[in-house]
Amino acid sequence: MPSIVLDSFSRASIRFEKLATKESDRLADLQISGEIDIKEARSVPFKAGADRLNNKISENKFEISKADKYLGSLENSLNAINQMQDIVDRIKDLEEAASAEENVALSTSYTAQADELKEQMITMGENASFRGMNLFSSWGQETFQIGGQSFSAQSVNLDDVISGFAYRGGNVLGIENGDFDTSAYSNLVAAYGPDTINNSYKDFTGNYQDAMLQGAATIDATGPGNIYGVHLPDNASRADDGSHAEIEEITFPDSFSIGVWFKFDNVTQNDRILAMTNGGLDGLLHFNAMASNNMRVLYQGTDGSIQRLDTPAGTVQNDEWAYWMMTLETDGTVEIFKNGNSLAQSTLGAGPKTGLRSEVYLGAARSTTQNSTEGAVADFAVFDGALSQADAEKWYNDVAQTGLEESFFTMNSEKMQDAFEKMEAHYETLKVGIEAQRDQMVFKNELYADEVTNLMGVDSEEVAIQSNLAQMRQTLAVTSLSITSSSQANILNLFG
Repeated sequence: MPSIVLDSFSRASIRFEKLATKESDRLADLQISGEIDIKEARSVPFKAGADRLNNKISENKFEISKADKYLGSLENSLNAINQMQDIVDRIKDLEEAASAEENVALSTSYTAQADELKEQMITMGENASFRGMNLFSSWGQETFQIGGQSFSAQSVNLDDVISGFAYRGGNVLGIENGDFDTSAYSNLVAAYGPDTINNSYKDFTGNYQDAMLQGAATIDATGPGNIYGVHLPDNASRADDGSHAEIEEITFPDSFSIGVWFKFDNVTQNDRILAMTNGGLDGLLHFNAMASNNMRVLYQGTDGSIQRLDTPAGTVQNDEWAYWMMTLETDGTVEIFKNGNSLAQSTLGAGPKTGLRSEVYLGAARSTTQNSTEGAVADFAVFDGALSQADAEKWYNDVAQTGLEESFFTMNSEKMQDAFEKMEAHYETLKVGIEAQRDQMVFKNELYADEVTNLMGVDSEEVAIQSNLAQMRQTLAVTSLSITSSSQANILNLFG
């Protein structure tokens, strides 16, 4: 290469190194004097990476705290379940002792002790807590996320574990047909009442399917006394989706009795408490209020005739819960009761048609265009045979005022143990899943922390200086070639 080119590059190199050294010294002086912080100003890529990782660590710590919260709640519930299972074991021992004991007094004592413990369990369940620990809080029913993973009660199919541990606000036992003992009343054909857990109107005898709540009908706590009821808020027809309860079918014996809690909001002509039929007039029976504020039973007799019996005027009041009962015998004898007291009785000469009724409506008429009844219905029972005055009064005092749900609900140690074992399995399943997710997040945080340490250990100051000098080299490499215009021309000519 010609000497003029070498001289130009040599001079440029010397000039560059002097300027570079000078710039390096200047930066060092500024760093020493505190006028600049090269590490802070020049290490942006490394600091940004560390910041991102620290943000991830913070996010994971928050998710870990959520996991700890749920695990704590689970542990409390599991501890409470174990303690309640100890009570169940005591109940079981007492039940077995009562069954095996020949001494009547001792057997009765054991049974009484077992019943007392069962009542304690009901109280615990109604409060939804045990020794201050929340057993069945709503979080167990919801879907929640920890570290991006979803956890839900449905993942273990809670539906077949509990039909609702919330009997009257929180009972620890599921409510099934088998949990109701109606054997003391062997003449019960059906006994419908509000199931406050599953929001349905069910037959506690288990003989028939649950009724269907139609329109705006809803179960609420505004029934008579402590009994829940089905609110019927409108008087629209069935064709217009008026509120009522509908039972698919009931088979009626030759003679029968019907009892029902009902409240009329505004009594009008032909407000139905009950209407049933096989279609049209076949098997027709109405139990309804009339415009004179009296109650009427109307039915189709075996000879096809329409028979009716009315109570005196004024026996029906607005906004009054009353237990209405009617009895109907094969000879056509009809009797109407209110709150256990007979209001009207007559033999009409034609008995009712027996057998299946394929359409049974509470609070609505058989006609789809006739208005339903505005008010509320609670318990509804059908009996085999006509109840006497004494039986009607006894039923009203012993069962109706207490409510079917309360009167017939039973529990024993076997049912309780089965329920708690299923709940324990449910909580343990969630616990294992949450613990695994928590461990994974803790491990990630350890990796992130190591990476942050590595990034912050880079000599950011040296990198910043070298980066600055490299930029200077690039600039000076070009500018140094234009030392003189004549040298530049010579170099260009040589390479041209």
